[in-house]
Amino acid sequence: MVNYSDMNHPEAQRYYNLGLAWMRRRKWERAIPCFSEAIRLDAAYVRAYYARGLGWFYQQDWERAIADFTVVLRLDPRHAEAYYGRGWVRAERQEWDLALADFNEALRLNPRYAEAYFGRGWMWFQRKNWDRAIADYTEALRYAPELAEVYYNRGLVWSEKRDLDQALADFTQAIDRDPHYARAYCERGWVWLQKQQYDQAIDDFTTAIGLKKRYARAYYERGRAWVEKKNYDRAIADFTQVIDLRGGCAGAYYNRGLLWMKKDNWDRAIEDFTAAIQLDPQSARAYFNRAQACSRKEEWDRAIADYDQALRLDPHYVKAYNNRGLIWYYRGEYDRAIDDFTAALRYHPRYAKAYANRGNCWAKKGEWQQAIADFTAALQLQPRSLAAYYNRGNAWFEQGEWDRAIADYDQALRLDPHYAKAYNNRGLAWFRKGEYDQAIADFTQAMARRRGYARAQSNRSLAQERKAEQEQANTIPTESQRLNPRKDAETYYRRGISWLKKGDWDQAIADLSEALQLQPQLAASIQPALATAYQRRGLLRAEKQEWDGAIADFSQVVRLNPSSAEAYFGRGLARLEQRDFDQAIADFTAAIHSDGENAEAFYRRGLAYWRQGQQDLAISDFRAARRLNPHVGLYPLGRALEGMTEEERERILTEATETLQRHPDNAAAYYRRGLVRFSQGDYGGAIEDLTAAIERNPRYTEAYYARGRAYLLTKEWDRAIADFTVLIGDYDDFTLPTLHVPGGAEFYYLRGFARCQKGEMEGAMADLNQALELHPGYAEAYEARGTVRQARGQEAEAQADFRMARRLEADETQH
Repeated sequence: MVNYSDMNHPEAQRYYNLGLAWMRRRKWERAIPCFSEAIRLDAAYVRAYYARGLGWFYQQDWERAIADFTVVLRLDPRHAEAYYGRGWVRAERQEWDLALADFNEALRLNPRYAEAYFGRGWMWFQRKNWDRAIADYTEALRYAPELAEVYYNRGLVWSEKRDLDQALADFTQAIDRDPHYARAYCERGWVWLQKQQYDQAIDDFTTAIGLKKRYARAYYERGRAWVEKKNYDRAIADFTQVIDLRGGCAGAYYNRGLLWMKKDNWDRAIEDFTAAIQLDPQSARAYFNRAQACSRKEEWDRAIADYDQALRLDPHYVKAYNNRGLIWYYRGEYDRAIDDFTAALRYHPRYAKAYANRGNCWAKKGEWQQAIADFTAALQLQPRSLAAYYNRGNAWFEQGEWDRAIADYDQALRLDPHYAKAYNNRGLAWFRKGEYDQAIADFTQAMARRRGYARAQSNRSLAQERKAEQEQANTIPTESQRLNPRKDAETYYRRGISWLKKGDWDQAIADLSEALQLQPQLAASIQPALATAYQRRGLLRAEKQEWDGAIADFSQVVRLNPSSAEAYFGRGLARLEQRDFDQAIADFTAAIHSDGENAEAFYRRGLAYWRQGQQDLAISDFRAARRLNPHVGLYPLGRALEGMTEEERERILTEATETLQRHPDNAAAYYRRGLVRFSQGDYGGAIEDLTAAIERNPRYTEAYYARGRAYLLTKEWDRAIADFTVLIGDYDDFTLPTLHVPGGAEFYYLRGFARCQKGEMEGAMADLNQALELHPGYAEAYEARGTVRQARGQEAEAQADFRMARRLEADETQH
C-alpha cells in the first residue's frame, strides 16, 4: 500500500488531522468540513476521502459515503478498508449482492481482516443465513479474539437458532471482555429467561439497567421475568417504566393489562388494552383480552364487540369463538352460542371445552341426543372431566336412561367424592328406578357434603315416603283412573295427591289445578297440596338452573300462599342468580317478614345488597344473619361459637365424637369438633381435627380458614400462610368469606399478618395492600400495615396508618 503521508499538501494534512480530532470526539458535522477542505487542497488525498466517507457513514448519508469510498478505490484499488466501509453502507441499504462483493474483495486483499468477517457475518445475520453468519463471526474471532461485539453478535445468532447454551457462552464471553456491555447483559438475561432461570435473568436485566438507565428493552424483559415468578407488582412497575420511556410500546401496555387482570382490576386492564389497541389496531389478542375484562365486569355488549373485532382480525381465533359463545349462552341465546362453539371446533377439532359448552347449549334446548354426543366427544378428549360426566348424566336422566345416568354420576363421584349435586342426581335416578334405599343413601350423602341442601333433604323425605308406601302396598291411581278419570273434583284431588306422593310434580299440578277449577270452594284443602307441588317443582327447576321456570313456580306458590317464606326465599335465590338484584332483595325481604328467624334470607339479601354496592345495608344483614345462625356463610372463627355455654360446647363435642365413631369419614363432624376444641384453647387438637376434615373434603374452605387461624395461634407461620393461600386461590368459590370484611380481604390480611410475623416484610406489605384495596375500611389491616412500615423505617407512613386504624375503630364503635 502507498505511504500517503509523504505525498500530502502540508495545509491539507493539517485540516485532515483536525478532522481526525473531531472524529475522535464523535463530532461528525465538524469533522466532515475539515476533510472536505483537505480534499480541496489536495484532490488525491486518499485518507481524507476515506475519513470523510466514514463521517458520512456515521451520519447515515449513504449516497455520499458510497461516493467517497468509491473515490478511494479509484485512487487505490487495493484499499481493503474502503471495500469494507462501502460493504457496510450497502448492507445498511440492503443491497446484499453488492455488499457481499465488497466484503469478499476486502477479504481477498486482507484474509486476516477480522472487521470484514464481522461485517459480512452481520450481513448474513440480517438475511437470516445463520450458519454463514456463525462461520464469519468465528473467523473474525480467530483473528481478533478480544472483540466483545463479535461474541455478542454471534450470541444473537445462536439465540435465533435456539441453541441457548452456545448463546449463553458467547454473551458471557462478551461480558468478560467488556464488563460495561449493557446489551450483552440484556441478551444473556433473555437466554436465562428462555431457560426458566428467572433469578439469573433478573440479575442480568438489573445489571443492564444499571449500566444504561433508560434501557426500555431490559425493563420489558425483566417485567416478563417477574411475571414468571408471579411477582406481579414488580412486573407492573417494570412495564410502567417501559411505558414512561417508550410511550408507544404496545407490548408493555398489553402485558400490564394482563397483570391487572390477574389482580382482578378490570378497569385498569381495560385502559391498558385500549392503549395497546390504539398503538397496534391489528392486535387481535388485545381485543380478545379487553373482551375478557369487559366480561368480568358483566359488560356483555362491549365484550361481544371486542370478540367480534378479534375475529375480524383473526378468523381462526378459537378462544374468541368459545368465549363469545359463552356470553350468548349466559344470555340465553343458545343458537348463537352453538354457532360459535361449532366455529371453534371447525378450527380446533380437539377443543374439549367447546364440545362441553355446546353440549350445555343442546341441553338447554332439550336436544338431549346432541348434548350426549357433545359430552361424549369432550370426554374422549378429556377423560377426567368432572363436569362432562355430570352433565352427560343429566342428559341421560332426561332421556329416562336411568342406568346410564347412574354410570356417569358414578364416574363424576370417582373424580370428586364430595360432589353433592352428583349424589343428589344419582339419588333421583335410583328413585326413578324404584330403588329407594339407594336413593335415600345418596340423598343423605348429598346433605352431608353440602350443609343446608334443601333439595336433597326434600328428595330424601319423598324417597322415605315412597319406601314406606311400597312396604305398605299403598294403592296408587288405577289404570282406569289414569285413562278415564271422572269429571269431578274429588277424583282429580285424590289422583293429584297420589302424584304428589309419587314425586310427579307435573301430573300433581295438572290434577290439583283441575280439581280447584271444578270446585273452588274446596280451596282450603286443595291449595296447600298444589302449593307443595309447585314448590317442589320450583326447587327441581332451580337445581337444574332453569331460573325462569323456577321463578314461575315459586310465584304460583306465593299466589296460593302469600305468607310462604320458603317460596319467597326460593324465588329470591333464582333472581339473585339472574342478577335481578332489586327483585331478589324484595323477595328476601318478604321471606324475612314471613319468617324473621330466617338467617339464610338475611345472608342472601346481604349478598344482593353487596353486589349492588350498598355495603352498609349488606353488612347490617350479615350481622343479622350471624346473630340468628353463627354457621351461615363463612365467618370469623372467634364468633362461630359465641354465646354458647361450656355445657353446650361439651354437648357438640360429644355428638361429633359419637358421629365419628359411626361414620369415621364425616368431614363435617371433624370440623365441628375442631371448632369446639379451638374455642377451648386446644389448638393442637383443633388442628388435628381440621386436618382430618380437609383430608376427607379437600374443598372444605371453612376448615382451611379455621386451621389457618389455629396455626397463627401456634405460631406455625408457614402452615398458616399455606392455608390462607389456598383460600385466596379458591376465592371464586364464594362471594363473601367473612361477615365484617368484604371479598377476600380477610384472607390477604391474615396471610400478611403471618408473613409479617415471619419477617417477610415485602410479602406482608403486598398482602396488606391487597386487603385494603378490597376493603378500604379495614382497621386491622391498617394497624398491621403500620407495623410493617415501622419495621421498614417508614415512620411517617406508619403513624398515618395507625391514625387511620384508630379512626375506623372509633367509627365502628359508634355504628
